[in-house]
Amino acid sequence: MPQKNFKISPGFILWLLLILGYVLYLPGQRGVFHFDDSANLHGLAQVNDGWTALVFLIGGEAGPLSRPVALASFLLNQGDWPNSPQGFLYTNILIHLLNGALLSWFTLRLIRLIQPNRTQPAEWIAVSTAALWLLSPLLASTSLIIIQRMASLCATFVLAGLLTYLIGLSREACGQVIRGRWLQALGIGLGTLLAALTKENGVLLPLYALILEGTVLAGVVALSSGRRWRMLLLALPPLTLLAYLATHLSPAAFAIRDFTLTERLLTQPIILWDYLRLALFPQATAFTPFHDDYPIAHSLFDPPTALLAILAWLIVFGLAIWRRRRWPWFAFAVLWYLGGHAPESSVLPLELYFEHRNYLPLIGPALALSYFVWTPPASYSLRRLAPAALGGYLLLLAAILWQVTTLWGQPFIASQLWAREHPASIRTMNFLAESYLASGNIAKARQVLEQAAHAHPVEIGLALNAMVLTCRDETISQDAAASKIQALYRGVLNNAPTSKYSASASGALLLLQDLINQGKCQSFERAHLHKILALLMTNPSYTASGRQLNYLHNLWAGLYRDERNLNDALKHLQAAWAAESDIGTAVLIVSALISAGLRDEAQAFLKEAQQNPPANPVLRREWRKIINQLWEIAGGNKTPASP
Repeated sequence: MPQKNFKISPGFILWLLLILGYVLYLPGQRGVFHFDDSANLHGLAQVNDGWTALVFLIGGEAGPLSRPVALASFLLNQGDWPNSPQGFLYTNILIHLLNGALLSWFTLRLIRLIQPNRTQPAEWIAVSTAALWLLSPLLASTSLIIIQRMASLCATFVLAGLLTYLIGLSREACGQVIRGRWLQALGIGLGTLLAALTKENGVLLPLYALILEGTVLAGVVALSSGRRWRMLLLALPPLTLLAYLATHLSPAAFAIRDFTLTERLLTQPIILWDYLRLALFPQATAFTPFHDDYPIAHSLFDPPTALLAILAWLIVFGLAIWRRRRWPWFAFAVLWYLGGHAPESSVLPLELYFEHRNYLPLIGPALALSYFVWTPPASYSLRRLAPAALGGYLLLLAAILWQVTTLWGQPFIASQLWAREHPASIRTMNFLAESYLASGNIAKARQVLEQAAHAHPVEIGLALNAMVLTCRDETISQDAAASKIQALYRGVLNNAPTSKYSASASGALLLLQDLINQGKCQSFERAHLHKILALLMTNPSYTASGRQLNYLHNLWAGLYRDERNLNDALKHLQAAWAAESDIGTAVLIVSALISAGLRDEAQAFLKEAQQNPPANPVLRREWRKIINQLWEIAGGNKTPASP
């Protein structure tokens, strides 16, 4: 009997790839919560019914749209908060694998739309693209930092929306014009809505579709009818976003950063090349949650690479636009990558560097590289070796990804390594100290923060947290503790007026206040806290926003409250309310007035407060409910607000 040739199915390889991705990411499931997790997920502790769940979804503060879809996904892991990050990380891993499958399907539909008669290469291009992207160590942080589920889930809706759009284009190319255009509208409209409500850069979905239309789909004759109108309609959302950014651009928004708008624009071109370098030639020790030590470009020649990076991007971008007809895949890769990075790598006052920002932009280079491997020019003599070379490269990526996830799954070892690799990173030093605290070694944690505080005196959060641990450390004598605290305190006083904003500094001030009240910090007094707060009030980075100013005034009010000084406590509470009218401050004001027997004043304040509820209808109802409860406590006859 004739023997049949054994052929490996691309679908079978895709399943193996997903299993491999699952296995490679599992060590990372033993990771921990990181810096932004608590700030965004602490509300899970208050969720106990449908209404409190809705308040949690609507009250998100990570972005202007509250990101309710992303927050809804965290309800799946409510039982894991706040003691078990493993459940959150496991869900993140599954989302990443789902995205890998969606990317493969999206790529398959795209290649078949472009080259309907080349079935086999399309399937291998799809699997290879998913493999290059799924196994990229550069993207590991998106799944291993819990809150970055917002980025990965946003990508889910972007990919699903683009996939639906491509299916609609396929229907149109086959003559089903009406059905096809409905699917196109559904993919772009619903996909953008869900993606944007997960993370705001989901509004880039139409831009990704526009890039497809202007590059690799431009030569599809069957889609020529209506292409101009499609491109015009797809261009409207990006142009609207551009107009919004232009009208809301404010250099003052950078007051909380240690770089200006100009410095950010000079630094980002370097970073974009750096991302690509690490995507193509990854190093396991380069990937960390903390990049607050990234060097800032101060001018075109400081460093000299700033000018080179800008010129290189201008050349590459110009070539992509100029040769987009002849080199469509090159143009696609460049425009997709730059377009995906555009909001977070331009004028927004965000931190400079995060690996997870590559989650969607890296698809462009991965897809183009995969396409070139499987459809090389006919004159390419080594075209049979290209898939083998790709396979070897993927094995290398898998090995490095395994190193990365294994390291992230061992937080104590990771903290040691990251501290050696990033000694200038403040977050890395804090993470190292937290790792020692988690192991019960408070003395070592104190030493880490103390040394870091003296090395970086302008970062007052380090000194304040070192003071907290010095008060709590029972391994040193009171005299030694007093000497260390005084040295740290002098450093705080010297730098408080000019230091950049630090959330950890604000938290440390509250901890010091609690330690003083408990009598556990004999060498530090409320008078010291008063002096620090007075200096911070002169620091523009601590008073740049109403929320920060509200927090400082609330801290100061707490000090006066502990000292039984009602007048000054109320003065600062009212200043906090003027800075930002949040319901927590309202509760404190009413409590202070009632405790002083000033019920009429409390009722007058509530009448005023109920006139300015939040615009959000869910939060407005919660606001009015609390106002009514406070009114009853204040002894009012008639509630000032209806729930």
